[in-house]
Amino acid sequence: MDFWHSLFLYLLLLCGMAGNLILPYCWGKVWRDYDPLRKDTILLSDPDSPVRWFQRLWRVVLGTIFILGGIMMGHNLQSTLFIDIITQYAMIGYGVFGCILPAFLSLTDIKYVDSKTARVHNLFYLFGHICLQITSLCMAATAFELGHDMRGAIFSILCLITIFLFAIYNMSDRLECRDTIIGYEGIWEFLFHLLAYFPIGYTTILFLLS
Repeated sequence: MDFWHSLFLYLLLLCGMAGNLILPYCWGKVWRDYDPLRKDTILLSDPDSPVRWFQRLWRVVLGTIFILGGIMMGHNLQSTLFIDIITQYAMIGYGVFGCILPAFLSLTDIKYVDSKTARVHNLFYLFGHICLQITSLCMAATAFELGHDMRGAIFSILCLITIFLFAIYNMSDRLECRDTIIGYEGIWEFLFHLLAYFPIGYTTILFLLS
């Protein structure tokens, strides 16, 4: 079995996704000013954060895992509709633009600062997470192509929900939303990642068991 079909790579991708869901709550125990329910993970890279260097390093590691995972998906998915190629580039796009580059640009509390760095960071972050949604959609398309209509339908529904969640997440930092349920940025970010990762994780587990 070559590296791109190895147990190590499957587990690495699964652990990377699980870690990105769990770590913010661990950091909240270290940095008391950070509320993982109300604040998103961008703020963990703030200069006042005691875990800023760990968080930035983690984003680079996570991005690298998704780049490797994207290449792995390209080797494992069998598709006549170029879904394997789209998946590969979408996962690499998320790893680079959604994880690695924002880690280097997170030099201040950029969520609420209007600067060129903040705008570039937010543009990278947006594009990266669109790539993540495309990846999840590719998992749904793969399921339909293989004849697993129920799985494809569930994945498709999850993809639609992630669009809704990402829209709420982007609204959550507005002043008029701060004291409402929409203001719980951390919850919306967590739910978005959970539902976006699920089709990828499920497909990876299938590779693991096959």
